Amino acid sequence: MMLRALLKKQLTELCAPLIIDRRKGTARTKGKLIAFSVLYVLLFLYLAAVFFGMSIALCEPLVELGAGWLYFAVVGLLALALGVLGSVFNTYAGLYNAKDNELLLSMPIPPWKILFARIAATGLLGLLYTALVLVPAIVARVMTGGFSAAGIVFSVLLILVMACLVTVLTCLLGWIVALIAARLKNKSYLTVLIALVFLGAYFYLYSQAYRIVGSIMENVGVIGDAVRTWIWPLYQFGLGAEGDAVGFLLFTLVTLALLALTCWILSRTFVRIVTSHRAEKRAVYKERAARTRGVRTALIGREFSRFTSSAAYMLNSGLGSVFLLVLAVLALWKREAVGEGIALIVEQIPELAGVMPLFGTVAVCLVASMNMITAPSVSLEGKTLWQLQSLPVDTRDVLRAKQALHILVTGVPAVLCAAAVAFMLGTDLATGCLMALCVFLFVCACAAFGLMLNLKMPNLTWMNETVPIKQSMPVGICLFAGWVVAPLMVGGYFLGISLWSVTFYLTVLCGAEAVVVVLLDLWLDRRGTKIFADL
Repeated sequence: MMLRALLKKQLTELCAPLIIDRRKGTARTKGKLIAFSVLYVLLFLYLAAVFFGMSIALCEPLVELGAGWLYFAVVGLLALALGVLGSVFNTYAGLYNAKDNELLLSMPIPPWKILFARIAATGLLGLLYTALVLVPAIVARVMTGGFSAAGIVFSVLLILVMACLVTVLTCLLGWIVALIAARLKNKSYLTVLIALVFLGAYFYLYSQAYRIVGSIMENVGVIGDAVRTWIWPLYQFGLGAEGDAVGFLLFTLVTLALLALTCWILSRTFVRIVTSHRAEKRAVYKERAARTRGVRTALIGREFSRFTSSAAYMLNSGLGSVFLLVLAVLALWKREAVGEGIALIVEQIPELAGVMPLFGTVAVCLVASMNMITAPSVSLEGKTLWQLQSLPVDTRDVLRAKQALHILVTGVPAVLCAAAVAFMLGTDLATGCLMALCVFLFVCACAAFGLMLNLKMPNLTWMNETVPIKQSMPVGICLFAGWVVAPLMVGGYFLGISLWSVTFYLTVLCGAEAVVVVLLDLWLDRRGTKIFADL
């Protein structure tokens, strides 16, 4: 009974995002629960369709070459990677860093039962990710033809075995993450770094998918030998999935042995791991002269600290800066290749010969509009807003600090990106400076516009900071406004194409943006400060 209750508890924790409204801290209504369930099902069906398309493209040629085992080895490696990456942080949080570990250990519950329930939850999550890849892969193999009954049975059973291997690796990597996290003062940087690595890996694999498949087709023999030599378990997995009983038994026995070893090690160290707390370094007082800062500098520092202390804030409101820097590097690195592509376009449409600086400027503005730092900045003050209101500082300085954070985080990489694009296009100095100025003024306008919207539509009663960051009206309006304004900047040129050159039009755009920035700043100085003081 106790083990059943523990398993039920772990399952409830896994389903918590679906059944609990974190904003209100209450269970979702039946209608919302159905809606969220349908949404999750559609998401998984979409991902399954993506993996099915990839499996079909890989399966047919490999089966024709008599390398069906290599097909299963490749999709098995993909399932293993997805399962580990998807489960490792849940393992860290649920096994090594669970908030109720000490509470459960204080009860008359054998530690092995607590450990078993937590490992079972980890295995269930790993099974979900593994099945997401392997079920479409098995369906694709059946549709290809020539798949034996033993192959169907073994491949389905190997989904469970692969989930066990995922559990072994996630327990190991979760322990490593726990060691790293224990030594970091600000864990937000670790979260952001890992998210960026995953995002970069996703975009790379997505862009190189056909090339990777083609490379596998061209080097079947070499890759097959490498798998046999260096990834022997996956070789046995591929043989077993194709219907080889020996391969199936070998992979299963090795995996179960590793799982048993992992459970034995954890059972011997579980209590010590979950009850040990690494001692924090005590601050040693050292007398030194105090360094004073100006009011505006101190307020900007406060905003920057708030920004960097939240992984959700950095990822959702500042990811555009990363894309701007990547775009700048690509513009310089792939200058010749992009130049050849532009030359082909101009050859087909000669009218675009002189418009490329405008297109480059608008492209940078579009990427910069992904940053929405000021749009949730007032709402994020939440119940501590009174602290800013009670400070002996000018309210306008508080608002300017929020604008300054957006301009620093977005404007600097945006100007660098505009300069890199101008260099890639080979524009003259005057046009390049106008491109950078146009982008910078666009960023200033976005900062002021987002702050104005948040003052008009604040949400100071949120329970979770992701609500104002991801689900607020100001953020949504800023996002769509960027998508609308950027194309209009190009459309304005073509409406008067016979009246101005690109350089003159960029000058006009800079003037229009400067007017918008001045008007928004005047509103913030007069009306915005009063609204902020009355919140």
